[in-house]
Amino acid sequence: MIPIKDREAIARMRESCAIAAAVLHRLKALVQPGISTYDLDQAGRELIASYGARSADFGYQIGSRRFPAYTCLSVNDEVVHGIGSIKRILREGDIISLDVTVEANGYIGDNAITVPVGAIDPKVSSLLQATEEALHVGIRQAQVGNRIGDISHAVQNFVEARGFGVVRDLVGHGVGRSMHEEPQIPNFGRRGTGETIKPGMTLAIEPMVNLGTHRVKTLADGWTVVTVDGMPSAHFEHTVLTTEKGPEILTVPRLLSPPPPAASLSQTATKSALPFPMPRLLGVEIPPKKKIAISLRYIYGIGPTRADVVVKDAGLDPNMRASDLSEEQLNKILHVITDRKWVVEGDLRRDITGNLKRLQAINCYRGVRHRKGLPVRGQRTSTNARTRKGPRKTVGVTKVKAEPTTA
Repeated sequence: MIPIKDREAIARMRESCAIAAAVLHRLKALVQPGISTYDLDQAGRELIASYGARSADFGYQIGSRRFPAYTCLSVNDEVVHGIGSIKRILREGDIISLDVTVEANGYIGDNAITVPVGAIDPKVSSLLQATEEALHVGIRQAQVGNRIGDISHAVQNFVEARGFGVVRDLVGHGVGRSMHEEPQIPNFGRRGTGETIKPGMTLAIEPMVNLGTHRVKTLADGWTVVTVDGMPSAHFEHTVLTTEKGPEILTVPRLLSPPPPAASLSQTATKSALPFPMPRLLGVEIPPKKKIAISLRYIYGIGPTRADVVVKDAGLDPNMRASDLSEEQLNKILHVITDRKWVVEGDLRRDITGNLKRLQAINCYRGVRHRKGLPVRGQRTSTNARTRKGPRKTVGVTKVKAEPTTA
């Protein structure tokens, strides 16, 4: 069911969307050759906090995975959900999609823009122009009485007429109390199909357009979506309110007090705790009173060598205690581990869960000892896999004693 916003909800949506737009506007101004995507993400974090809002991206959960960044920063062939990295330095000729989603007063504001880094190839410039125009073509179809398919059809026709590929695996969506609400809004489809547009809907319309094929894939980090052919991709987005007078774009900067200057923003980072003790990607609380290089070893998949690498790449003092880490430093650690693509706690837990399901399927689950990876003493499974210890036994089979023979 598609949520319809009342007057109070719309007022709150206006505020959250205005904040999202202001943050995006200021973040766009920071894009230049030589800056890392990690620095841009941290700037986004500070800007969001300066408006008294919260990043809706950070910690966003799908299954056992939580998104580790405060904004989505997608460079060149990255379509959406790119994660800022210390090692990803923007260069002349790149393009970067900035996707800012904030929560304020219980409601979400969502918007995105793709910007060039210096001078870019004319074909890529045409891609950006066509994608932004396609966004407004789609918004004009968000009229009360129209259908969602009218938006989809308009975007697809406009983009494909210019020789670009419309991404089909990702869609726009409703937005409100949560980031993703009904309805889904594809960027392709047939006119006159889908739900009827009514007053009070708030829709995130977001064309994602590729220079080459429409096909995409997800990288090993589980988040970043890239084009299959490695060609650049563009992404523009607005949150739109449907009214009897026509669609109203909510994600435009309004009369908000400007945040503190950039110099003082960096001083606002404090040693505050995360919403959860440690990012869920790592899935474990590290001992607070030990040195950081030792505390990191409590995470499955990180030993002494990897712990030293993390400390070095994150630029941390090896002698500092885990309890002294600021939120910014914790995020640096998380980014280093993500960049290295190591198999750590969260990944191992998924493997263990899959193995438990397999054991249950063949009726060989032995509870906590299997879960902890301990040998189940003296037992053999129905697959005849014998454990390391204990006498030979057969599970689930009763041996029949032989009858004594008479002479």
